[in-house]
Amino acid sequence: MCSDWTSEPSSPYNLLSGQLEKIVSDETWKFNREELLTGYFQAAVKQCAGSVGTRCSINLDSKWQKGEFGADPDLNFALRGSEYRQSGMLTMTKLDGGKYRVTGGTRIDIYKDYNFDYDEKVMGVALGVFAELHRYGLARDYVVQGSKNIGVGYRRGACVQSGLPTLPATRDSM
Repeated sequence: MCSDWTSEPSSPYNLLSGQLEKIVSDETWKFNREELLTGYFQAAVKQCAGSVGTRCSINLDSKWQKGEFGADPDLNFALRGSEYRQSGMLTMTKLDGGKYRVTGGTRIDIYKDYNFDYDEKVMGVALGVFAELHRYGLARDYVVQGSKNIGVGYRRGACVQSGLPTLPATRDSM
């Protein structure tokens, strides 16, 4: 991404699959995203209050959220955070014993205006000098974007107890 910033970039810059995987695997970023899913699961448990076999569909749309990264210097210096939107559909089925099975898929869209601000710092490093590169025509601002599909479900029929915020395992569906 940095090389595109200092050359004639193709705008927008579309994140490569390895870059997307690194973003969605970042522990801090993943925690924020999974915390959002937990709220959807808890709402779905309330909707599926019927008898065993009751099925409910949940439409997900997080709207655009701010995504922060953990201690990964590559992500912090390259993107310094981003915006993401998670959308999709989950199906929840009520099982015996107050358990639920959740299946479905979500799509994560990532967006970042790639630029540097004079007063910006990352991991204690002032980035004003990079903003100067843009000011003198040695770099250009552009959009970074990407999308990734992630399946949500339970392996081998594992279930979640009602009321618990535990998330199911996620698997890459790309």
